[in-house]
Amino acid sequence: MKKRILTALLILLAALLLAACVFAAAEENEAAVITKKAKISVSAHKGDKEYLTDGNCKNVWDDAGWGWMEFTLPESTPCFGLYIQFDTIVDFAVQTMDEKGNWVDILPVTGDYYNKYVPLEGLTHFRVQSRSESRKKLMGIREIHLLGEGALPDWVQVWQPFEGKADLLVISAHPDDELIFFGGTIPYYAICREKKVQVAYIVSVSARRRIELLDGLWSMGIRTYPQMPAAGFKDVFSGTMKGMYQTWRQENLEDYICWLVRYYQPEVIVTHDLGGEYGHGAHKCVASVTCKVVENLGNKANYKGSRSKALQPWQVKKLYVHLYEKNEIVMDWGQPQDCFGGKSCLQMAQAAFKYHISQQSSPHSVEDVNYGAYNNKRFGLYYTAVGADTAKNDFFENIE
Repeated sequence: MKKRILTALLILLAALLLAACVFAAAEENEAAVITKKAKISVSAHKGDKEYLTDGNCKNVWDDAGWGWMEFTLPESTPCFGLYIQFDTIVDFAVQTMDEKGNWVDILPVTGDYYNKYVPLEGLTHFRVQSRSESRKKLMGIREIHLLGEGALPDWVQVWQPFEGKADLLVISAHPDDELIFFGGTIPYYAICREKKVQVAYIVSVSARRRIELLDGLWSMGIRTYPQMPAAGFKDVFSGTMKGMYQTWRQENLEDYICWLVRYYQPEVIVTHDLGGEYGHGAHKCVASVTCKVVENLGNKANYKGSRSKALQPWQVKKLYVHLYEKNEIVMDWGQPQDCFGGKSCLQMAQAAFKYHISQQSSPHSVEDVNYGAYNNKRFGLYYTAVGADTAKNDFFENIE
């Protein structure tokens, strides 16, 4: 008996040592951040150069138009990846010097994402050169990271474009609303249920908040790039829809949300409380217009909105409105999930909210409560083309 116990203990010890070696090897193979080893030169605003690497997305360096950043690394520390967090997105090129000492493009890069990763082939001296279509459109950067050889760290975001049609479209007025008011909706359906979930934001916000929303979505496992806030919907507060429409134009909001519905062709939509949760006019406008589009404009071939008219009408199957009291459904976001290692979808949303650093001083948070404006469990089936819910525990009930 003692011999068998000793053998079992030895096997267990060997397994633990093997696991430790595997973990150590994985850590060794992760690309190191080598930014501090680089000498950095810039074309303009040299006094702001430190903003590129200060670890704070509050600050911005810009190139004053058609400018560049130059990086020089030790020969022993080549760069295999460039991760840029933009303030103003532009096309750019990675350049190296030819034999005559002239800078030449080796890699054109499309300016499409606020958090952009660019793989490199072990460069020690290179430049990032703006390819903006106009000198007036500046290349603005909030943070830049240089990476060595190896597997990418988890925090480096390699976004993919959204392709095809959506199963679920989450229409959120502001970045962080998708967490505060919709709770575990995104992590549950995108990761646990493996649905194609697209998140669309309405209110135009700063680049810093756009970077924060990307950080939050990425932390929950989202890898397809969201629909960013639209121009023309300024971030102001009014307690009424009338007050919001003094800044926004209702026709523009209808056209934009109609475009979202026709472009992404979702089976299900989730959006704000018609009462604006805590009375925010922007939330009210987004909810009201989404209802109108689903009931009417989205499936009318003769709707003449300038953006949406080029797309085919689309009939959504179900629309859920936060806190809508008719046909109510109460979701349980607190259940432990295997896909998150035992964490709940609510915990994933709470962790994602922490990435919204600029909003941490606000009175809002992602709460596990059963009452009031912050109840992110309660929704109502505002519209259905597939019949009423009976189980009342799934946004996709009655949808194959």
